[in-house]
Amino acid sequence: MDLKQVSSLLDEIFPPDYAVEWDKVGLQIGDLTSEVHRILVALDVTSPVVQEAFKKDINLIVAHHPLIFSPLSRILSTSYPEKVVMHMIKEGLALYVLHTNLDAMPAGLNDFWAERMGLKKVEAINPEIRQRFYKIAVFVPETHVEKVRSALGQAGAGKIGNYEQCSFRTRGMGTFLPLQGATPYLGQVGKVNEEEEFRLEVLVDETHLQEALSSMLEAHPYEEVAYDVYPLANKSPKAGIGRIGELESSRSLKDFLQLATQLFGPKNLRLNCTDVGMDRSIKRVAIVTGSGSSLVQVALDKGADVLITGEVKHHDALWASENGLLIVEVDHHITEGPAVWLIKEKVERVFAERGWPVEVVATDAESGPWRVADAQ
Repeated sequence: MDLKQVSSLLDEIFPPDYAVEWDKVGLQIGDLTSEVHRILVALDVTSPVVQEAFKKDINLIVAHHPLIFSPLSRILSTSYPEKVVMHMIKEGLALYVLHTNLDAMPAGLNDFWAERMGLKKVEAINPEIRQRFYKIAVFVPETHVEKVRSALGQAGAGKIGNYEQCSFRTRGMGTFLPLQGATPYLGQVGKVNEEEEFRLEVLVDETHLQEALSSMLEAHPYEEVAYDVYPLANKSPKAGIGRIGELESSRSLKDFLQLATQLFGPKNLRLNCTDVGMDRSIKRVAIVTGSGSSLVQVALDKGADVLITGEVKHHDALWASENGLLIVEVDHHITEGPAVWLIKEKVERVFAERGWPVEVVATDAESGPWRVADAQ
């Protein structure tokens, strides 16, 4: 498979529209015509990761954190990230990034931790319109309704959450007057015809829109197909940065911290309040992988008893303490660590479904920027 094909499929698996506006996701480095047969998944793109990719005959690195985030004014071999960009280009390595879109998407990184914590009634902390959706409405004779519906479904239309092939149809009467030179599937040239038709409606995201339209037109028997495409402004409570939900039953702060320790490790937790009692009741939990400072206020407004996040700014932690919101700061790298195998699993599954002979491996290189300092 070439890089253009692989990149397009990755866009389908991890829609870029789920990313926040300031983020830099998608294909960052690569020759679209180059062949891809091995993919390396990593959290960060560092020199050790690039060296590993070279040794393992990798063609494409798929990373969670962008390598190119701010515009590059120069590309030299003396500083990061320019030297890594130069090394990748020299070795013919491509780079695809999925960052906040992995955090925000359904069944993404935040949902992973919400599930591990056993949260119920889970929703996005701050649902936003991220992925663009459209409604396709097409008028089809009864003889071809199922064929057109199936073609739309196979092209990726009609997906709603954990359901596929979703559609709606209503019966009606269509009229048309074929002019000289027309070759109508039904009716006669020069005569106003009335034919019983169905209005078939499906939902489709922007990534699949053009493919769905092409498949629909190919399956439709009419010479001139009447159809509408409506842009939608639907909001999904399951998409957005951060998740909030409820524990199955209230727990004391002491018990909750024990749960957090089991998930994140005993050396990775910091609590923003020093004078809070360990018997304080915890029921409603918010979680934001990576940096959660921007959602401290929103988590409090949503009724969270505690916010678990990778990192939070000093003054935001003080503000939360004064306003009664507990914050358990874990570590940026720890909260995003599962991204590697999560990406690997999703990519392997979809590639296998397509029959694409592309191998996906997880990095062995440690890419986190922090280590425990030991003076011994």
